[in-house]
Amino acid sequence: MGQTEFRLDWRRVILLILLVLLTIWIFSRFADLRDLAATLSQAHAGWLLVALGVYLLYFVMDAQLYRFGFATVGVASRVWELLPVMFTAYFVNALAPSGGAAGAALFVDDAVQRGESGPRTAVGAILVLLSDLATLLPFLLFSVVYLHRQGKLFFYDILSSAVFVLVVGILATGLVLARHRYNLLCRVLSGVQRTVNWLGARFGRPDLLAQDWAEGNARELEQGAAAIVGQPRALAVTVGWATLIHIVNLVGLYVIFQAFDQPVRLGTLVAGFSMGIVFWVVTLVPRGLAAVEGIMTLVFTKLGIPPEEGAAVVLTFRAAMFWLPLVIGFLALRRVRTFRPPDEGSGERAQGTGEA
Repeated sequence: MGQTEFRLDWRRVILLILLVLLTIWIFSRFADLRDLAATLSQAHAGWLLVALGVYLLYFVMDAQLYRFGFATVGVASRVWELLPVMFTAYFVNALAPSGGAAGAALFVDDAVQRGESGPRTAVGAILVLLSDLATLLPFLLFSVVYLHRQGKLFFYDILSSAVFVLVVGILATGLVLARHRYNLLCRVLSGVQRTVNWLGARFGRPDLLAQDWAEGNARELEQGAAAIVGQPRALAVTVGWATLIHIVNLVGLYVIFQAFDQPVRLGTLVAGFSMGIVFWVVTLVPRGLAAVEGIMTLVFTKLGIPPEEGAAVVLTFRAAMFWLPLVIGFLALRRVRTFRPPDEGSGERAQGTGEA
């Protein structure tokens, strides 16, 4: 498989800058920026270091989740090899064209260069995404009930939650169709292909998806779905691990609250966290930038958290979950096989992979 091409799209960089400015404006609507700066400066360094440790653990666990997901479909990998790929995927998804597909392509390309199956890796990545999103549903249900009981459940909460559930349903339906309704899946994907290419034709790009795109992807999904069904224990481990990752993420958010001496109820913590992840998924901007900051701050303030403290917590949380992996991903670019010169990676491709 040839080297995956990565080009820095300056339009995306400009978009990122505009979204940062929008984020600053959103925080200014909730709190005076001078008061927010003062609150940030008063954070306890010890608690912030604890939070940093929690989120570094979170990222290692996230790489382990990919390892479990790939193992479920029969793709061997090691955590310490997946970490730079995962961080680079964060960076590429934020700054490269094609969004999340570009990051997923890194995992596929890396696996192929290690001698593993590209189609199975693609299905493993879908399984990881589905496990990550589906295991958030209990937290989201708790949040919706809590917001309703507090009289703080509004239309946008319901709508965004419904869209999130729809996304999870589409992913799950794709795997079910791949396993039990292959011909129907082919027809559905063919319809998607025709629609995408029809839209592309309106902009002078009639062949955005290749002629064999629908059949090829249906076949890959069928193979991956069969592998998943054949590994129920591995699937259970993947789902359980994804749930544990959410709990670690919540612990990190709680520690950030402690860094600003701000008490927080469990319901408030879970509601702000869950709605933030929902907007992370349903918005079309890179990793929900500006949208996540806005909704999390809004949820916390309407549930009684002072505006300056709520904004400071969210700003620190996003520094850990968005900006930290973005920087690490940029630094990790040269450690990923996709971006190495061919002579550097050729020796590794012949080596077998072990288990972490």
